[in-house]
Amino acid sequence: MVGVPAQGVNCDGGDCLPYHRCLYAKKLKKVPYCADGSVCCRAPTRPTYDSPSKRACQEYSNDQSFCPPELLISNGNRTDRHERQYMAVIGKRSRGKAMATANPEWICGGTVIHKRYVLTAAHCVLLVDEDPDFFVGLGAYHKSESQVYQVVNVTHHRDYNQLTWVNDIALLQLNESIIFNEKIKPACLATSPVGGHETLTVSGWGYLDSVSKRQPDELRKADLQVLNISDCSRASTDLHICAGGANNISDVCRGDSGGPLAKWHPQWGGCLGQVIGIVSNGGLCDAQYPRTKFTNVYYYVEWIESIVWPSKVKK
Repeated sequence: MVGVPAQGVNCDGGDCLPYHRCLYAKKLKKVPYCADGSVCCRAPTRPTYDSPSKRACQEYSNDQSFCPPELLISNGNRTDRHERQYMAVIGKRSRGKAMATANPEWICGGTVIHKRYVLTAAHCVLLVDEDPDFFVGLGAYHKSESQVYQVVNVTHHRDYNQLTWVNDIALLQLNESIIFNEKIKPACLATSPVGGHETLTVSGWGYLDSVSKRQPDELRKADLQVLNISDCSRASTDLHICAGGANNISDVCRGDSGGPLAKWHPQWGGCLGQVIGIVSNGGLCDAQYPRTKFTNVYYYVEWIESIVWPSKVKK
């Protein structure tokens, strides 16, 4: 029993969710019910201890072999070559075909967060009626330039719901360690909740519009503004981030799924990016007022740490 049923409970900023969808409900001694079978689900305050992901970020910043001090930002829609060094592209190939890494079908984006792990969306790797081999391309400006790694293990959130896009997050373990350099760098994880109306940057190789289905040769980016969570359909306060084009034009499109919504790290911005969200679900990418729902990385830091840095997670 996780709580006592109560009528008219105010969840005080949390969401009234079925118990099985509340990521941290089983860790708490008492969770108030807000409806039959549902509890007030609210992300706990992040601990202040020096977490595994924070320690890793510090180590990344200290590596002068790939972490120079200058800031690499441009103002156009195209990215500068190797500006977003944490950017990954996810590809697949039907099982049974040649295992060589050449020419996978590129389907999604992702974020390098560790020498052996890439962060992406669960819906990118849970494909209906398919059981493909997955690959990750890194260090690319044009996708054809990618340094390709084979994925040896896929871990998606066990409570991912393909109808509501809840817990749309996955980790891909690579077959060998990434050698970080001026083309490939990891991103740090979010360390605080996203600020209201904050401007963040999304990047990817997705379609340029929903009609012609043109795909760019080069990596592209767009500035998006964080919006009220109610502006996105069926979005959850803690689980999601709702964002739209800062000029009501920019947006993500098909093929951008799984990619990072990011910013430069507040402490090491001259070198490292910080991934805040994961492209999950939205409407038409060329709608008049585009809105996209992102998986909120901050909410899932402990889940990520338990897989990427399992021996270092504080008990």
